[in-house]
Amino acid sequence: TGGSLTTLNIIIAVKKCCENLLERLEPIRKAMNHPTWEVLVKKSYEMSVDLQVHGFVGIQDVQNY
Repeated sequence: TGGSLTTLNIIIAVKKCCENLLERLEPIRKAMNHPTWEVLVKKSYEMSVDLQVHGFVGIQDVQNY
């Protein structure tokens, strides 16, 4: 249904954004020897890492059932 498709697209977009953000944070996380999330985000902010992520969900991202 339309509602289910919207929900699926939102989930796909959020997952892609999380993966993108984790990619940006990975070098800092490794350098800090696996800090807590709060410490990692604070340090990333201090290092001017862009912590805002946005994405686009295209037809190629949607799974057929």
